[in-house]
Amino acid sequence: DPTIGQDAVEFFRNMALENATDSYDVLWVAPLQIKPMILGNIDRQIKLAKVYIDPTLKNVTASCEFYYTDEESLRQNIEHSLYILSIVRSIYRDVKLELKD
Repeated sequence: DPTIGQDAVEFFRNMALENATDSYDVLWVAPLQIKPMILGNIDRQIKLAKVYIDPTLKNVTASCEFYYTDEESLRQNIEHSLYILSIVRSIYRDVKLELKD
């Protein structure tokens, strides 16, 4: 990806000049950007994934919202959403079995 290369060149140039900046397109630079970016992504995932359990605890449904800009982004978001839903399903089954015991 040329953008990563451009960010890397700019990063090392800034390091040589002792210039602390967070104006990169792809790279996250610690400590300036890592924590806020990770927390922002976690908050975003929490807001986009929703789980609904009916009052009888017999059924669980989940939904994920996502935004995409091209087919590759759409594919990645669908795969990620299916992964999240599989985790939700597994946890639900485990907890339901624990409640039976």
